Order: sequence, then C-alpha cells, then structure tokens
Amino acid sequence: MIATVFWVSLFNLRRDRVALLLTFVLPVIFFSIFASVFSTMDSESTRPVNTVVVVDPDAEFASQVADRLADDPALEVLERGAIDPEVARESVRSGRAAAAVILPEDLRPA
Repeated sequence: MIATVFWVSLFNLRRDRVALLLTFVLPVIFFSIFASVFSTMDSESTRPVNTVVVVDPDAEFASQVADRLADDPALEVLERGAIDPEVARESVRSGRAAAAVILPEDLRPA
C-alpha cells in the first residue's frame, strides 16, 4: 500500500514540472543565497561599533567600567570622559557614533 502511494506521488511529481522545480531546485537556490550572505560573517571581518562613553572621572567603579569598554575590541570609543550627556546623545542622532554609554556617577558593583 505504501509503495503504491509512493509511486503514484512520484509519477504525479514527474508530470508537474513546476512542483518538481519547487521541490528540488528552489531549496538549493535558497540555501545557496543564504550561505553566500552569511559566509563572510566572522569576528575578524566585522567593524567595531563607534561609541561615546560618558563617565565622571571621580567615580572609581564607573571609570573601571569605562576602561573595560575601551579595551573591548568590538567597540571603538570615540570620546570618553566628563562629556555632557546631551552632547553624547547628539553624536548618536547625527550618526557620528552608533551608541552612547552614559554611566551614572553613583554606579556600584553588584
């Protein structure tokens, strides 16, 4: 019974050229496109994110966090220090920086 259903389905698939293409050719094309798009994504080819870090230099823990952010290879810190938070926000709005990290002066370790 199962063999008969299989052969009938195969015969119908061979008659319908569009269904045959959609069954076997389209998935190969689809996966090939995704493979070519995602094949260039590795950690060495990604660019660092331009970032502005606002930190009070007198706040010890916040300064340590800012140091760690500056050491991270995924971030490129454009400006760091006692910058006005509104200036940092304007850098993001204008497109000069992709992100602004505003560390509060009362930041404490957990």
